[in-house]
Amino acid sequence: MRGVKTWAVLKGAARLYTNERMVERAGGRFNLSDLAPIEDGAIVYSLRKVRGKEIPGEILWSGETKKIPKKFLKTRKQRDLKQKACLIPGLIDAHTHLVFAGDRSDEFIARMGGVTYDELAKKGGGIQASVRATRAVTESELFRIAKRRVTVIAALGVRGIEMKSGYGLDRATEFKQLRVMKRIEETFPEFYFRRTYMGAHAVPPGSSADAWINEICTEILPEIKARDLAHDVDIFVDDGYFDVSHATKLAEAAQRLGLGFRMHADELGNTGAAEAAAKNSALSADHLLKISRAGIAALAGSITVATLLPGTAYFLREPHAPARDLLDAGVRVAIASDFNPGSCPSFDLPMILQMAAVNYRMNSAELLASVTLSAAQAMGMKDTLGALIPGRRALFTEINALSFEGWLYTLGRWS
Repeated sequence: MRGVKTWAVLKGAARLYTNERMVERAGGRFNLSDLAPIEDGAIVYSLRKVRGKEIPGEILWSGETKKIPKKFLKTRKQRDLKQKACLIPGLIDAHTHLVFAGDRSDEFIARMGGVTYDELAKKGGGIQASVRATRAVTESELFRIAKRRVTVIAALGVRGIEMKSGYGLDRATEFKQLRVMKRIEETFPEFYFRRTYMGAHAVPPGSSADAWINEICTEILPEIKARDLAHDVDIFVDDGYFDVSHATKLAEAAQRLGLGFRMHADELGNTGAAEAAAKNSALSADHLLKISRAGIAALAGSITVATLLPGTAYFLREPHAPARDLLDAGVRVAIASDFNPGSCPSFDLPMILQMAAVNYRMNSAELLASVTLSAAQAMGMKDTLGALIPGRRALFTEINALSFEGWLYTLGRWS
């Protein structure tokens, strides 16, 4: 409490899930006993002012309401949940393409009729369609669109969001997306945002994969670093896009500049992308619908989080990623929305988590960790976010249920 001038007390949670036991565990093998909910729980957190707005700072204490230290009760900033809701660490969506313009509902209808994603892309649809739309709007309009989305996402209980560029595929539009992300971060200081540059989302028309990666590494990344536009760099390694040699070159360039590295890996086919992600110490390898046994083994021996995106498999009518095999091998698994205009036009992370519960054979502790603690690791914030314990940032979500499992079952839709 030293140096803390103001704080708040949130008490009377039907159950408080701190993730403390999971923090103490290495790897991603979590048991039901690791949930360890605290009945009638409470948290105490510091408050700080950012541009005139008072927002949560860090967790000062957590435990049973009746055990709140008396010194913390010397504040008028107290709220009692009266056993009507639970507290969990703030939900984290560790993979989104939040900042884009345009609508691809026509492609959705075509896919319902049997047209494949690859067929649409070859006809000028897919990523290129969103590129055209995003290039066409002003920066102010793009910010307005993104701000509205964040407001709705926050109402779903999400407190941390990774945001990727990638719908510009030229310097000007990619930088426009990244500037919008910085404005979003400044507008919502109570949340945590991770900005990712993904110029290597596809090969720009008229260029080649080799030439575009070279331009990114030698010209674009140094400017991004100098302007503090992104925390991380991402690349789409898959059939028809980029290969593992491009990923390695990009990883080396990013890491020289102190930027994090992440990968879209083994979504459309098995390309050895998961192995490359592990070898290059990627923060996360995402999708993994077509990952091999060798890829699973490589991730198990690495720091890389497997970020799985069940909404994408659902929208593309693809078999789901082998979550159980990854978990049983000791791979840390996160679940994210992959909100994007083409293959998952939904940012409803609770709904996406319920998809995982139905299709992935994960237990409750694994599911909670996947959108909190493991997602924090995929965001490069494993020691800062994802748990309601002293010293961690005070990002928390109130869920309208008497247990995490009850909320996951109903998603708080019932009164």
